[in-house]
Amino acid sequence: MHNYAITVLNQTFVGDQPEPFFDVVTFLANLETSQLADVAALKQLATDTQLMPSYDDGMGQMVTEKVIKILDVYELIDEVTFEGNPEVNSRQIVPAKPMDVTQFLATFYSDYVYEDDFKD
Repeated sequence: MHNYAITVLNQTFVGDQPEPFFDVVTFLANLETSQLADVAALKQLATDTQLMPSYDDGMGQMVTEKVIKILDVYELIDEVTFEGNPEVNSRQIVPAKPMDVTQFLATFYSDYVYEDDFKD
């Protein structure tokens, strides 16, 4: 097993409606090399370890954060000891104008999205 940093794109939903802001989160994980191509498993790992639980917004709608894309996965070269899957970096991006995920990716991550390497 090797240590990896995994960067994911999360989006918040109120009910079924997506909010026009995004969170980019990088966390650490200890993975087998064979797990790197299993995008669904990487998304599930991010969902299980990085997202806060859904909650009621006080107006009867559930607020839920979802993992939308795996943006990057890279092996750590330095020896790093950690427990669980700690978050090491996070930033919220609120575009100047509302955008959907496709527009967001084209604007902020047009050069590379890890998950896209594994599509048929």
